[in-house]
Amino acid sequence: MKIAIVVFQFPVISQSFILNLIAGLIDLGHDVHIHAIEPRPRLDTPMHAIFSDYQLIEKTHYPPLGGEGKLGRVLNLVGQFLDNLHRGSLACLAMVDIWQPRYSLVLLRKALSLLHRPQYDIIHAQFGYEGIASLKLWQLGLLQGKLITTFRGHDITGFLQDRKLLNPYQALFSNGHYFLTNSHFFRQRVIELGCPMDKVEVLYSGIDCHHFAYRTPVFEPGKPIQVVTIGRLVEKKGIAYCIHAVARLIQQGKQLRYMIIGEGPLRADLTQLIQSLGMEDVILMLGAKHQSEILEILNASHLFVAASTTAADGDQDGPVNTLKEAMAVGLPVIGTDHGGIPELIEAGVSGFLVPEKDIDAIANKIEYLIHHPEIWPGISRAARQRVEAKYGINKVSDDLEDFYHQVLGKHELVKV
Repeated sequence: MKIAIVVFQFPVISQSFILNLIAGLIDLGHDVHIHAIEPRPRLDTPMHAIFSDYQLIEKTHYPPLGGEGKLGRVLNLVGQFLDNLHRGSLACLAMVDIWQPRYSLVLLRKALSLLHRPQYDIIHAQFGYEGIASLKLWQLGLLQGKLITTFRGHDITGFLQDRKLLNPYQALFSNGHYFLTNSHFFRQRVIELGCPMDKVEVLYSGIDCHHFAYRTPVFEPGKPIQVVTIGRLVEKKGIAYCIHAVARLIQQGKQLRYMIIGEGPLRADLTQLIQSLGMEDVILMLGAKHQSEILEILNASHLFVAASTTAADGDQDGPVNTLKEAMAVGLPVIGTDHGGIPELIEAGVSGFLVPEKDIDAIANKIEYLIHHPEIWPGISRAARQRVEAKYGINKVSDDLEDFYHQVLGKHELVKV
C-alpha cells in the first residue's frame, strides 16, 4: 500500500508512538510518506533513533519555509502562489481562515506544496487537528486516498475546552472515511462528540519491545530507591503531585532519588517547587533525553510513576507510552485511575492504580513497594507480558494493516 502519514511537526521526540507506527508499516513492506504541515525543524532538534535508522528524512515532505524573517516568508509565500496560478493555486485560498491567520498561512503553504496532487491508498492523520487539515487538503484533491484520523487525547479533551459551542470535528466525522482511538475510553468520547459508532475502532499505540531489554528489578538494602517519571512538563502529567509524594517520603527518612525526564511549559514552576521543598539534591529535573539515555536511566531505576490527571482545560491522557516502556523494561509501575491508563495497567497484577491528584495515595503506594520488594519480580513479569501481548509493535502493525485493508475493501490499490 501507498500510505501518507499526516502530522503537524515531524519528528517530535515525545511522539515515539508515531515513529513506531511508521517503522512498523515500513517493516511490513508498505510505501510510507510522511507529510509534515509545518516546515522542517532545526537540525539541532533532538531526534529519535528511528528517524535516522529508517532514513525518514528521505520519506518526509516538508513545505518550503523560504525567506528571512516573517516578512520574507510572507513574500515568499505570495511568490509561490503567483508562480503556481497555472497549476490551480487559486483554489488553495480555501485553506484561509481570517480568524486564524497564522494557522491559515501554514496550511496555505502546505497546500501549495501539494499541487502535484499525490495519490495514496490511505491518508492517515495522526491527531484530530491533523484530521481537520487533511480533510481540507483532501476536499481540494491535494491529497487523494481514503482518509483515516486517529484521536489520541488532547485533541478530544483540552483542544475542545475553548470550543464548547462549536464542535470542530463535525465536518470531519461526516466526510472522513474512518477513525481510530488509542483506547476504549477515548472511543466513547469520540462517539459522544458525534462520530458514528460504525466508523470508529480502537487501535493501541505500539512499542518495539525488542528495544527494551527486560530485567527483574533488584532491591539493594541500604541503597537509595530510584523513582522515575517521563513526560512533557504539562499539567495533565501530574508531576507536581509526584514531587510532593516523594518529598514527603524523603522527609520521613526514606532513601529515594526521583528523576524527572521531559521538557515543557511547567519546567520553571516545577523547579521552583523542588527548591521550596529543599529537594534539589534528590529530585532532579533532567530535561529531554534521547532514547538511548532514557533506556540507561530506566535500567538504573527501581520504580516508575505516571500520575496523569485531568487538567484545568480538560486535557486527558490515553494509555501512556512511557508507562508501556517502563513496563517492558520490567519496572514496577504506579499509574492513576485516569483516561486510558486502567486499560494498560491491570491493577494489582501488572502495576498499581491510585486516584488522580492524591499525594497520600502516591506516597503510600511507593512506600508499600519499598517495604515489599519480594513482589517486584511477579509484577515485573506480568507487566512485560501484558505489554508484549497488547502493545507489541508487530501485533499493532498487523492490526493496523488489517484495518487499512478493511477500509480499502475492494478499491484498487495505487500503483507504486
